Amino acid sequence: MEAGLFFPARYLSLFSLLFVNILNFIFFAYSLEHQICDPTFESCPDTNVPLGTTVLNDFTKIPILEPNFSIWSPRGSFTFSSQDGLKISLHKQKDNPSIRSNFYIMYGKIEVILKTAIGQGIVSCLMFLSDSKDEIDLEWLGGSNFRDQIQSNFFIQGKNSIGLNHFADNHSNIYHNYTLDWTEDVLTWYIDGKEFRSLYKSISNGYPQSPMAVLLGLWAGGDPDNPQGTINWAGGLTDYNQGPFSMFIKNIIVTDYSSGSIYRYSDNTGKNIKAINGNIYRRYEKANDEFNELHLVNLSSKNITKYLPSEDSDNKNLDSNYHQNIDKEINQKDSHDGDGDGDGEYDDEYDNEYDDEYDVEYDDEAEYEDNTLDQMYFTAN
Repeated sequence: MEAGLFFPARYLSLFSLLFVNILNFIFFAYSLEHQICDPTFESCPDTNVPLGTTVLNDFTKIPILEPNFSIWSPRGSFTFSSQDGLKISLHKQKDNPSIRSNFYIMYGKIEVILKTAIGQGIVSCLMFLSDSKDEIDLEWLGGSNFRDQIQSNFFIQGKNSIGLNHFADNHSNIYHNYTLDWTEDVLTWYIDGKEFRSLYKSISNGYPQSPMAVLLGLWAGGDPDNPQGTINWAGGLTDYNQGPFSMFIKNIIVTDYSSGSIYRYSDNTGKNIKAINGNIYRRYEKANDEFNELHLVNLSSKNITKYLPSEDSDNKNLDSNYHQNIDKEINQKDSHDGDGDGDGEYDDEYDNEYDDEYDVEYDDEAEYEDNTLDQMYFTAN
């Protein structure tokens, strides 16, 4: 194995083609299951409802997904606890549990505090995904050889990706703060406030520029029915007898840099977007003010560094680990998209109405005095 790479370089061309085919297959399957219309191929109804504001879901306090998120794929389980928030679990072959936002953003930012799943061949993922197959994502492999690595990818209508491998300390046992900031000109990935990748529109071969929904979930890259290239990339065959395999999400903040009642594709290029009754990218400053306010409320733990993501996308003043591990490039295009608790424990320092441990099945009915307490949002203008 070459240093910093997921697989031998001589297989990159083969794997690149394979992974693009996997991306298209998975998107096609999801499109059938959820009746997603691709506006680059046909005239589609107006379904891209904007967020147009900023929202916070704190799953450690309010164990519900709605109104901001819904279960996307129910194959698996979804439970809640006051300690770990939302627990998404993959139990058996063909499970691919995931949640999806009930809104779209047209440029924006997301911050997620999560801990990834442990298990050979198990893939945890966070992504922005558009109906036209633009995609921005982070993926974590659960095998023992990959627990200090994170992979970033982007796709333009299902292609033109360059995947990079980065350092992420013990991501299956420690909660980290992952942030994606998608502006008109630059896309930036952060971990715990440290920038580890930037994609500039002006110098890149393609740039995501269509309305995106947010998805988080698990899938088994090591499933024995997958192509051998996918299994190799994922770190080997998955032994389902070792399950369930679970990722944990404390909380999510999302802000939209645009506004309107509908984001509409003007033609079949996938690039010309109109904001009906609103504006594209006119909320940038206000959105960041809202985001930063919720960010400071959200990070009330002594074990998660209180920070504001750097506004300098060229910032390279990282610690030695980041200098040694930043941007280990996988020299490929059309890259893959298959789709103990250490000091990172996220101990709340605020009063929690639900201090006692609970483990609530998602479908269970429970009474809560104020379901909006920590699903905070700002009024959209």
